Amino acid sequence: MDVSRIGVQNTYTAALKMTAKRDRNNVPENNGPQTNANADVEVDISAEARKKSMELKEYGTNTPLKYDEAFFSQEAREQRKTELGKSLSQTVEIDPFDNEFQILGVSYTFNNGTLEKFISDGLEGKAKNASLVASELAQMIRGTVYNPNATVEERAANRETALRNVESIVQEYFDNPDEAKAFLDGINRFAENDILREKGYTVIDNSDIAPFRSYTLATDGSVSWSEYAKKYGKSDVREIFANPKELEAFVKAISGNSQKWNAEIVKSFEDNEKKVADIISKAKESLNESVVANSLQRLLKAF
Repeated sequence: MDVSRIGVQNTYTAALKMTAKRDRNNVPENNGPQTNANADVEVDISAEARKKSMELKEYGTNTPLKYDEAFFSQEAREQRKTELGKSLSQTVEIDPFDNEFQILGVSYTFNNGTLEKFISDGLEGKAKNASLVASELAQMIRGTVYNPNATVEERAANRETALRNVESIVQEYFDNPDEAKAFLDGINRFAENDILREKGYTVIDNSDIAPFRSYTLATDGSVSWSEYAKKYGKSDVREIFANPKELEAFVKAISGNSQKWNAEIVKSFEDNEKKVADIISKAKESLNESVVANSLQRLLKAF
């Protein structure tokens, strides 16, 4: 590409952008079709401007700048757009564990009480980037939060892989047995809470509130109105509360069916809890050892 031609392009592009911006801020009223003020503005170089460009000289010389008519054509513009789009679509995201800049120069700040903060603090001084390792492990361990669209089996495999990785890291980098035990125990608590969430419990990490079944109003075990609404045939209890007559009929339905509905809700929960427990158990037994090893080697790049 002719460098002098680029200079012409940049000069006129800058001028045209200023003109386009000014035009967008002063759109006339009732003057034919209008474009959105925030929309992209399609501009072209007029014949007069092109003629003027022929008179420009290279900086510090009397040599005329070269002008390529084809460069400004509609076909050339479309070609450049196509090539740019193709280039962007082929961009490959670099794994942060393969990126030396990410490992040495980028760190995350976590809120107190989070699993990420717990892991990061525990690995401080042991890893080159403790926060990067903490972020990766936390996402694998707390799959119900970070990966809700995956299957129970997929989340279980990720969780178990992460826990196995943690055990290997502790063996390699923790010299103090008490420190190692405290670190493992803390991570396992978060993992157990995630398994409870998988089974349908409401769990609030690092709180005094004990895990409770998600169908309940509170820890007393009473069934929530949202669960009764599902039995009543409504997916959203707010639909019922918005209609006084509907609400009255709903209350009567609960009064006449509460014992039957309660039994069905409890049984459904317990059946699902057992099903999830079986899936998690099978996922642990069938864990792919090569996957675990590869995952560990990836994490160790940050140590």
